Amino acid sequence: MLLVKRVNPPVLDSDMERNLLLLLGEELKRPLVSIRQLAEMSENELSEQMSAHAKHALMTIDNILLYQRMSSGQTNLNLEPVHVGSAIHEAAKQVEPLMREAGCRTELIIQHSLQPVDADRNLLTSAIVSLWQGLITTANPSSDIICQAKKTPFGVRISIHSKSINIGNINFSTANKKSSQPIKGISGPATDIITAQGLFELLGTGISKSSYNNTVGLGATLHISRQLQMV
Repeated sequence: MLLVKRVNPPVLDSDMERNLLLLLGEELKRPLVSIRQLAEMSENELSEQMSAHAKHALMTIDNILLYQRMSSGQTNLNLEPVHVGSAIHEAAKQVEPLMREAGCRTELIIQHSLQPVDADRNLLTSAIVSLWQGLITTANPSSDIICQAKKTPFGVRISIHSKSINIGNINFSTANKKSSQPIKGISGPATDIITAQGLFELLGTGISKSSYNNTVGLGATLHISRQLQMV
C-alpha cells in the first residue's frame, strides 16, 4: 500500500507576497516594453494598436506597483499643494494613445480659480490615469469622454464622464473589498478602476458615481490644501 504524505504549502507572509507581486510586475513589463518599442518602429494601423495596448498594460502595471509600494510604506507619500488642472492635463497626455486607438475624443472642463489640493502629485496623476483607462474600456468606440474638475462644498471634485459608459449597477460597498469581485456591476475588466480606487484611498478619499449634462461617470473629491490655508 502506497502511503502519500500530504505536505502543506508554505505560508507566505504579507511582506513576501508584496515583494513577489512587485517582482512579477517588473518581469511582466519587460516583454511589454519590447512589444511597444517594436510597434513604434513600424508605421501602420496594426502597430499603432499594439503600441497603444502595450502602453495601457504598462501604465496599469506601473499604477498597481505604485499602489503596492505606497500602501506598504516602501515609498512615502509626498504631500504638497497640487493644482488639479496640471494633474489632469498630464493624465490626458498619458491616456491619449489609448483614446486615439479607441476612437474616443477628450474634453477637459476645468473650473477657473480652483484652489490647490494636498496630494502626492505622482499618485494623483496615476489615480486619474487609472480611472480614465478603466472608463475607456467600458465606453463605446468613438465616444466623447469628459474629464471635469470643479469646486464643491467638500473640496475639488475630479470626475470622468461619457454618455456611453454603463455603470448604473456599479457597487463600491465596503463589503465587496475583500471578495473575489471587489467592484460589482461593471462590464469588462475592472483592474484599472480597482487600482484607481486604491490610489484615491491613499489620498484620503474614495470613488463614487458622478453625473454631468446627461453623462454618467465616476469621480473623487479631494480636500482643499490645508498647507496653503495655514500660510
